[in-house]
Order: sequence, then C-alpha cells, then structure tokens
Amino acid sequence: AADHAVVDIAFPALGLAIEIDGFTYHSDREAFRRDRKRDQRLALLCWKVVRFAADEVLADPKGFAATVELLVAARRRELGGQRPGSWTPTAHVVK
Repeated sequence: AADHAVVDIAFPALGLAIEIDGFTYHSDREAFRRDRKRDQRLALLCWKVVRFAADEVLADPKGFAATVELLVAARRRELGGQRPGSWTPTAHVVK
C-alpha cells in the first residue's frame, strides 16, 4: 500500500478529504478502481472522504464552499476536538 494519498482538498488536522470528480478523468474502469482503492487506504487511516461532481462544483462554487464549511464543522464535532489515536495525516492538498 502507498504511504500517502493525493486528494483534491485535504484538511489533515481533521482527516477530511474532499474529492472533485469530473467525467473526463473518472470515466474509465481503472480510474474508478484507483479512486476506490485510495478511499479505502484513507479510511484505514481514519480519514473521511467526501466526493463532489465537478460540474456541480463549477455550476455553484459558493454552494460548494458552503457545503465544505459545513463538512468541516461536522467533522470537528465528530472528532470532539481529538484526532483518532492511530491516525497519521498523509494526504496532500493539490489543485
């Protein structure tokens, strides 16, 4: 297994990854499988992965940003201010 994962937006202190999936890069089986494997690796590290469709993000960027803010707040509540004990942040912010 890889020792890191590259995600679209990462909140390492919260173990929260945001993925924006466009049809251009996610239309074949291999890309689909690769994304699922990455999600599984992140889940094993106690990360939560939330996926958005790229066309929805582009159509309503303010709505996307507002939803991400709500997800960050929800993850903070879920963790109760504590990181999971065995969790090591390894994702990188890209894009």
